[in-house]
Amino acid sequence: MSGGPWVFFDHYWIAKIWTIDFIAEGDTIDNNLARVHFPSLNTVYYDEIFFLGLDSVVGKPINVDTNTL
Repeated sequence: MSGGPWVFFDHYWIAKIWTIDFIAEGDTIDNNLARVHFPSLNTVYYDEIFFLGLDSVVGKPINVDTNTL
């Protein structure tokens, strides 16, 4: 079981494969996946190209859920 993040009791958890040289204090998370919602966004902007252009603000988009556009 590796990957994540998962949410347990309102905390994010990430699992990764253990290595012999693992030091918990020095380990860092290089990236994280987040789901971004825009609940009050005007329908004029409901376009996949618009959402993919938000990378300068929220980071590189992985996917746009076209079912909810």
